[in-house]
Amino acid sequence: MKLSRLEDRRKARVRSRKRHYAKYVYHRKHDNPRRRDYNLRKFRADKKAIRKLDRLIAAEKQRIADARRIDWNGYPPLTHKPLLAAVRVALTVDGLYVSSTNGGSHSPTSWHYKDRAVDFGSNESDESPEKRAQQRLLERFGASYFAELFGPCDWHIKNGVLYHYPFPDHDDHLHLAVA
Repeated sequence: MKLSRLEDRRKARVRSRKRHYAKYVYHRKHDNPRRRDYNLRKFRADKKAIRKLDRLIAAEKQRIADARRIDWNGYPPLTHKPLLAAVRVALTVDGLYVSSTNGGSHSPTSWHYKDRAVDFGSNESDESPEKRAQQRLLERFGASYFAELFGPCDWHIKNGVLYHYPFPDHDDHLHLAVA
């Protein structure tokens, strides 16, 4: 879940907690034990929910910080954890760099627009960094990990299935998508 949405939910829970506490105090003062106990339970439940949201917010902030440590080459950083793991492995290949994330022009149903895909390029004419990265990703994660893994090798992965022929129009860059 996005950080802003988590923070909005936390703010709503804090407001709810304040409201239940005010009602608890009111019913305690006016000797209404049933309503008092109900609002006390809600007050405590909100406290537990706020703690959980605090943990989720901290985890999301850490995920964002991890994404920023990757050299995105000026493209918007992505934060999907499984994708970040694959990007880190791909970028261990010398000469490889990020050439596209969620911007640019892609097919209308592309994983790029869902913040789940990255393209890589290199300055070498034989595309050897892309080939090494494509092979390394397959060895490290296996075919079932990827929604798409297209590149200059004579194989590609689509929906977790390995096909033994190259994917069209991806002989000059590596495309990686994780669901």
